[in-house]
Amino acid sequence: MTDRPDNEHEEETPKFKIVDKRRIDVDDVEPADEVEEEPEPVEPPPAKEEPSEEPESEPEEPEPEDDVPPQFKMAPGADQDAQEAMKPEEDPLTYMNILLSFLQTLISVAYVRMGMVAHPQTRLIAKDMEEARKIIDMYEVLYNHGSAAFPEQVTQELERVLQDLKVNYVNNL
Repeated sequence: MTDRPDNEHEEETPKFKIVDKRRIDVDDVEPADEVEEEPEPVEPPPAKEEPSEEPESEPEEPEPEDDVPPQFKMAPGADQDAQEAMKPEEDPLTYMNILLSFLQTLISVAYVRMGMVAHPQTRLIAKDMEEARKIIDMYEVLYNHGSAAFPEQVTQELERVLQDLKVNYVNNL
């Protein structure tokens, strides 16, 4: 006989119940060799279009969306070719689009660090001119390195933004 009382035996049994909540019922699943394969649906061949004698009018192309960021927009009435040249390519992962996005981020961060714009998360205005100088220098290096990839109008606008950053930096010292 054992020396332990009956209530110790109750403590050894688990006090929880395992419940299988999977949606598949094991009894309803057929073994792999008994599963019937469904035949693939056969699509009817496309109907041949008879050529019409009337010339088809070409559908009007929708107006292209304005994908140009606000800081790169030209004044109303500016040359349409210049505005078209400033639109980024359709693929957002091109070298030019990635560089433009990063330069725009650097511009925003530089203005935050100069205390000219509130921090987007804390909504506080604080100056850190050393950080601002480093960010402006980084912008300038990337601009100098990548400006050959941009159309002339974009290059001029990026140069103007760089000059604005430098002037604002000196004014906020």
